[in-house]
Amino acid sequence: MKRHNFILCTLMLVAPVTLLPVKASADYQCLPRDASLEQLKADGFVERLTFEDASWMVNISDGTFAVCGGVLINKDMVLTAAHCFDKLLEEKITVRTADEQGRAYGQSKRTVGKPQIHPDYDPASGQHDLALLLLENPMDIDYNIRDLIILPPSQKDLWAEPGDCAKVMGWGRRDENKPESQTLLATNIPIWSNQDCEGLFEQGRISENTLCAGYSHGEYDSCQGDSGGPLLVAADWGDWLIGIVSSGRGCGREDAPGIYSRLSDEDTYNWIFATTQEMRRTQTIEK
Repeated sequence: MKRHNFILCTLMLVAPVTLLPVKASADYQCLPRDASLEQLKADGFVERLTFEDASWMVNISDGTFAVCGGVLINKDMVLTAAHCFDKLLEEKITVRTADEQGRAYGQSKRTVGKPQIHPDYDPASGQHDLALLLLENPMDIDYNIRDLIILPPSQKDLWAEPGDCAKVMGWGRRDENKPESQTLLATNIPIWSNQDCEGLFEQGRISENTLCAGYSHGEYDSCQGDSGGPLLVAADWGDWLIGIVSSGRGCGREDAPGIYSRLSDEDTYNWIFATTQEMRRTQTIEK
């Protein structure tokens, strides 16, 4: 998907981002050992995934049109981006997994009650761009296929550092000017330090609640339709979920890495687990 171009800010970035005349101060790369960037470009630099590869990846729609991606953090709970629901009617939310061909035609579930938006979500700056959805019934998922882990803040030393490779995936556009992908796609992108990223965006966009990932030369990135999807770092025992696709400036542009909601701070971690428990306790299924 050429520039992996596909995943990032779905409904359109939480707010227009001012283009600043700044060049990236770092040139992060994310290349397999003994592989050149030219070779990876020739190979497409993109993976096609199926349900077996990412059983916890979901597509969120209004029943007809796909809107965002999301991640099953439990068999009945989806973590996604808050801005996905700026215009989506809550009574029409449908969640689907991938099928054996990677299309968003796998298991289908309706949600229960309202999406729970992070209380500090700011549409203007994109801060705390997170939301939770409770499904009416659990997905039939075998988590032994591939475990997904949200590490607690006490294990921050295990989280990825700037320059490490992360994987982003979704059914979003493969390019700013192309339609959304019919199959689930993924690509590897390097994580940036916030210090190197903050000068590329308007003030207030980059904070301790966000992280940046992408290439200074562009090309491989998330794009419209990928919002709410995961940013992952591989571990021997599973995948660490370190971020959620939030926003950006276009798709795969030079000096414009994608912006992700960071999951490693204590407040966010506590909100996810406290809200999950509260939703199960208070939201009922309408028969």
